[in-house]
Amino acid sequence: MESAEHTPAGGAGPGYDPIVRARPLVGRTAEMVRIEQLLDHVLAGTGQLLLLMGEPGIGKTRLCDELTALAGDRGVPVMWGRSWEAGGAPAYWPWLDVLQGLARRLDAAALTAALGDGAPLVVELVPEIRERLPALPAAAPPPPDEARFRLWRTVVALVRRVAEPDGLTLVFDDLHSADRSSLMLLYALARQLRSTRVLLVATCRDVEARLDAETSALVSKLAREGVQLNLGRLDRQTSSDLLRRRRSDLDTDVESCIFESSQGNPLFLEEMLRLLDDEDGPAAIRAGVVPAGIREVLRARLDRVPSEGRDLLNAAAVAGDELQPALLARTLERDGAWIAARISDAVRAGVLADRGGRPRFSHALVREVLYRELSGDQRRGLHAAVGRALESGPGTPGAPPLMELAHHAIEGPASDGARAVEFAVRAARRAIETVATEEAIAVLDRAGQMVDAAGNPPAWRAPLVLALAEARIRGGDVESGKALCCEAAALARGLGDSALLTAA
Repeated sequence: MESAEHTPAGGAGPGYDPIVRARPLVGRTAEMVRIEQLLDHVLAGTGQLLLLMGEPGIGKTRLCDELTALAGDRGVPVMWGRSWEAGGAPAYWPWLDVLQGLARRLDAAALTAALGDGAPLVVELVPEIRERLPALPAAAPPPPDEARFRLWRTVVALVRRVAEPDGLTLVFDDLHSADRSSLMLLYALARQLRSTRVLLVATCRDVEARLDAETSALVSKLAREGVQLNLGRLDRQTSSDLLRRRRSDLDTDVESCIFESSQGNPLFLEEMLRLLDDEDGPAAIRAGVVPAGIREVLRARLDRVPSEGRDLLNAAAVAGDELQPALLARTLERDGAWIAARISDAVRAGVLADRGGRPRFSHALVREVLYRELSGDQRRGLHAAVGRALESGPGTPGAPPLMELAHHAIEGPASDGARAVEFAVRAARRAIETVATEEAIAVLDRAGQMVDAAGNPPAWRAPLVLALAEARIRGGDVESGKALCCEAAALARGLGDSALLTAA
């Protein structure tokens, strides 16, 4: 893992909040019947893939909570992997906790046997596994294409081995934000599911997935390997049932206004119910002053957070989906008690939620609203502050969080351009080592856009072009790589940089 402090979101435990399950699931009976059928097939020995698609707030993760509880009731282990929506996550992020959890279910001998000749590739991703296998011999890395297929084969073998006794459920949340390498590994597993006792579940926002051609193509390929459920909005009667379960004293006119505003989106319904808790909530809804857009509804919730709490939330929105109190303390130069108090305030306001002991934004849209409402100068300043806090904090020896550092430097002030190039180049080399060439190219391309915007200073562009040349060649695009080497050589001559020229 690239940062000891910044652990992957998700987990190998139950992965759901019992308080969430205590609320009745409304309007998803058909979906739950289908899920039970898929789980029956898995326990009978035939693996299944379920892809849950829908708009933000439609209830994809909530349905996964119910699935998690159902699998747990049947004695089937469940592991979650969550994508990182804020940018800067290392390659295979959604898989890191899953791989840790799988390894922990095997003793050292069984783990060694399951990993086989792919062990060096897996331990490169998850250092904890190397600690379990200290006698693992060093091995020369295979060629990139062979390394990728060997990694996929090894992960499939590990999943198959862990699933043999009791079955296994793997939940991958928010595929629309997953890196390409993670999606390709997920597809490799999906292709091998039939002969396993694995229920593979993934959630995805359909609109966001369509915005990126590569993500859209990979998600479409994944869907063809299993069952896709498109979650729609709740109808008027079902919405009424949900509202009445929560507020039996709800006036008919207020209920009608809430449905018209929410249009049956479960998250919108929940947010409107929260507004009812305000002293003037019912009157505001009757008067039609409560806007229909969820972002406006979320802003109303954010207004209930004290002003000093907004400083914490703004920094957290820049830092990522899951709050890291120690990182935020360094970012804001505050002590732990102040951070804890502000987190408690935000949890009470419903802006944050505590899932499995980890404070997170209650919904990804909350973070999005906060982030988008920052001015350009505020965003850049907070990115710089978070980056400095990451550098000054504890980390895994020899493995700093390079992708995060590159992300924050790229999004930071123009004066951080040289640092952005340095971290992007280092992050790309790290990605290549972990068989994630696509992520190497992606971070270098982002840094390249930043350098373009800064007027293409040769001292910044030259090392970036050379790193991109290596990534292209490693990825099989040799001609493009050669052309970039020539460009890097020309820039090196202009700079009088003999070391760079030799490398090019």
